[in-house]
Amino acid sequence: DYNYFKINMSGTVGKQVLVKVNGTEKWVTFDAEGLGSAEFAFESFNEILLFAEGGVDTVTGSFDILGISLEYHYDFSVHAENPSDGYALSFNEAGQLVVTYTNVSGWMAQTISFPEELKGFNVFDIQIETDPGVKVMFKANNVGANEETLTADAEGKINFVKDYPEAISLVFFVNPGGETGVNGNLIFTKSILRYVEPEFVPNDPIDLNNNFVGDDSGVYTITTDETGVKIDVSKVADQSYAHFYRNVTEAESAGRNTLKVTFKGTAGTSVIVKPNDSGALELTITFDSNGDGFYEELIPGSLTKIVFMALPGQSGTAETPLTASFHIIETEFKYVE
Repeated sequence: DYNYFKINMSGTVGKQVLVKVNGTEKWVTFDAEGLGSAEFAFESFNEILLFAEGGVDTVTGSFDILGISLEYHYDFSVHAENPSDGYALSFNEAGQLVVTYTNVSGWMAQTISFPEELKGFNVFDIQIETDPGVKVMFKANNVGANEETLTADAEGKINFVKDYPEAISLVFFVNPGGETGVNGNLIFTKSILRYVEPEFVPNDPIDLNNNFVGDDSGVYTITTDETGVKIDVSKVADQSYAHFYRNVTEAESAGRNTLKVTFKGTAGTSVIVKPNDSGALELTITFDSNGDGFYEELIPGSLTKIVFMALPGQSGTAETPLTASFHIIETEFKYVE
């Protein structure tokens, strides 16, 4: 569930919009550039209301909603432990992480490691208060390519906001490469990991009618001919739900949301199509009187695997195997609005 809401708007300079989320109100006054925003943090969201010039009886005008985002925020400072040489870790009365550094120079680093369950977060959002001119190198996930050195401004503030594919750890160096030791404090006024839904960019349809693999049962013989992919089935006892499958790569799934499969075979033949091996997405397709079968469904999230089970719930014997043959004419993954 999301626990952070932000709305960005534009409108007439000086005009106001009242934003009310879960009963909590915030006024947004459009600045000199006609922009305004409001942010709310709750464990969940059940009501969002907007009032143009709330409380004013008669008013005309307009405003635009530039964007609304729902995110999940997590304060990673609770995992600040195991101080390194030259560093001490504590919390002030406001509950903010305070990193005290003493005689720090060269490449003396402090690491905050995150537990496995935080790996899915994809944005580091950090604000620090310290002395003006203090330099801090951030090395997200302890990856050299992620190194970035920032210098505290005239007010002693450092803002570090970066997105990465995952969150494993934060490594930082005060006075990186310095030859003379320095002393001071870093106050983490914000120490947030955020999850932001990646932007969905539609892609062209992709042909997945290839690379099918049978399970270890030996039920399926998979070949290709001029019609498509031919599936020959021979089932003996205890093979009711033998399956074959097609793995789908991240690149093949990206920017697509609808799976289409077209079958051709004998009327009455049934095949289970089970995207992501998920029972919630499973459908049984029975070929019509012309021997045609069609599957087309929206797939929530990424597609990672397509599982097929021919003649589900049925099996033969060693003496009299249950047999069938059909073609998969088309397997396509595409984007549908």
